[in-house]
Amino acid sequence: MARYDKRRLLPHLAVFLTVVLSSGLFTLYFVSSSKLIQWLLLIFVAAGVYFFVDRLLEVIFKGRETYSHQVRSIFYNEILHQGYNPCLLISVNDFKIIEMNYSASKALSLSKNQPLSSLMDIFVESDSEGLNEWIHSIKTHLNYSTHITNVRIKDRHGKLIPKVSKVTAMPVKTFEKELVIIKVEPKSRMLSVANEPYHLLKNIDITRHAAGTAYWELEIDTNLLFFSSLVAELLGLDNTFSSPMLLEELEKVADCAVFNFAEQMFTGETGKHSFHSQKMIIDRNGNQKFVVMQAHYYETDKVILGTLYDMTSIKTSEIKLRQREQQMNQLIDSIPESILVLQKSKVVFLNRAAVKLFAFSDMSEARDMRLSELVSDNDKSLLRDRIKYMLAGKKRSYGFTSFRLRKSTGEFFDAEVAVNLIIYEAVESIQFVIRDLTEVLRVKNALAKANFRLSALSSKTLQLIEAERKQIAGELHDDVGQSLTAILLATKWVSRRLEEEALLEKVSDIHLIASQSLDTVRNLSLLLRPAQLDSLGFSPAIKWQMDKLLSIDDIHYEIDDAGFLELKDKQAEIVGFRIVQESLTNIVKHANAKTVKVKLSSDLEVLIIQVSDDGVGFDVHAQSDSVGLVNMKERVELAGGDFKIFSKPLLGTDIKVEIPLRISFSELESTDVYSGELHDR
Repeated sequence: MARYDKRRLLPHLAVFLTVVLSSGLFTLYFVSSSKLIQWLLLIFVAAGVYFFVDRLLEVIFKGRETYSHQVRSIFYNEILHQGYNPCLLISVNDFKIIEMNYSASKALSLSKNQPLSSLMDIFVESDSEGLNEWIHSIKTHLNYSTHITNVRIKDRHGKLIPKVSKVTAMPVKTFEKELVIIKVEPKSRMLSVANEPYHLLKNIDITRHAAGTAYWELEIDTNLLFFSSLVAELLGLDNTFSSPMLLEELEKVADCAVFNFAEQMFTGETGKHSFHSQKMIIDRNGNQKFVVMQAHYYETDKVILGTLYDMTSIKTSEIKLRQREQQMNQLIDSIPESILVLQKSKVVFLNRAAVKLFAFSDMSEARDMRLSELVSDNDKSLLRDRIKYMLAGKKRSYGFTSFRLRKSTGEFFDAEVAVNLIIYEAVESIQFVIRDLTEVLRVKNALAKANFRLSALSSKTLQLIEAERKQIAGELHDDVGQSLTAILLATKWVSRRLEEEALLEKVSDIHLIASQSLDTVRNLSLLLRPAQLDSLGFSPAIKWQMDKLLSIDDIHYEIDDAGFLELKDKQAEIVGFRIVQESLTNIVKHANAKTVKVKLSSDLEVLIIQVSDDGVGFDVHAQSDSVGLVNMKERVELAGGDFKIFSKPLLGTDIKVEIPLRISFSELESTDVYSGELHDR
């Protein structure tokens, strides 16, 4: 900076030295007596004066030129080129356009060096008289002044639109010529933006399109609607329609209800200057489009500026979501299980089944009820602990568990409750799925009573059958057996007294038939009721039965009765004997076994019988409907016992039977009805 200042001082220093030197030489001119020296001194003085005058004039004119350049630079940069409104630099003398900014070249139909007649073309003819007076005042007074007139300005499509504008004249005084800058300010806010530099305009358009915002402007006085391309898309307009358009003309081809609504809102008696509303537009193809409209009214300019945001996809999603929610609610209401949702221990949702189950009149009656009001005192702590455990994040759900719940009427009932942690209305909540067990328990109790009665009846039937067998066995043994014995004795007596060979042979046949019949009667009597069971006891009767059935086929057998105590329950003896009898019979018929083992054990409460063989075995599941197996299982279950069979092909068979001794059939005989209650707890 210091170096730059020294360079600026050099011309002034040279002028100063020239003046001093010329003065000295001029003094020497009068002192010296030599003509030659005087002429030389005079020449040097004249040269110094010339140099001094030249430098002085150069400084003066250069200062004026610098000032003029600075003034022009200020106006050019700050007013002409930096503003986004159209600006013209005009010579006052000839009224020609010297320069114009970018906005003027785009918005006005003018070019450089055009005369005043071209300038007048941009103004509307109806205002030419007032405009001429204003222009004349610029020429004569050259002062700052403004004028309101209609100016033909291009829109984005290049169409000239008459627009009310403020025209401002700003004088620029220089030493060379008189200049004036004329600035045109359109009153339309949209056109003001449209006349910005191209890159800024492009950025605004990109931003609006990215945001999905459709921009529009409505002039109240002229009813002229300016709209962006996105507005045209919403209305279903093609390229044949361009902005601006008169609203009444646009109404003939498109749905303009939103613009009419905005105009009524602001021009009516509401007194509003802005509003926000959701509206529906039907485009030219008949498609419904949902928009969010924002508008602001500039009362001074009588202009409405607004935007339309297309939210059709959002609205469609909301409708679909609402429909799905309705379908889900209908589905939940159709579920037979009751569903209840709690937030902070308060009821926030019940489906139709839950409202009916808890005897509420409607959902509103149950809302905000606490969980403690719906659960019995004995189950509150368990249910509360489960909820705390789930909210702590340690578990997401609990399966169905029996609880005792309470209706709104105070009546208690049994139910199965499953607890789940869910998100309901964006809040972590507890869901209860409830199954009413009232009818189930009633049916189970009725079924249990019926089964108990059937069991008692079946047991009674078996008792009667055994009694009948015992009676028949006695009659066969006592009556038929004795009669057959008498026949045998009579045939022997007759045979000793006959000599005829034919009669002896006939009597011998009668004796043989009677003997065989007596053996058959004895076997039937033993099968119906083995006398050994009554005379010898349970274990000896089993040994006798094994010897009788297994010795014929040369099958090795053994019995283990070390842990057996003689039974007082005679009905249990009969059941056990029949099980062993049927098992041994099946072994002889089907097992092809070489070894059979029977183990007996008992105490005061239960009789245990195990029958094992090493035969061919069989598939238990395939033979589950076998008559013999079914009879054995039913006989044991009617006695209140447990029947188990284990067998596989080639691995033999094991049968284990447990018969309780606590309840005898004599006691069951005295039990006519079932008086107990069943609770699935």
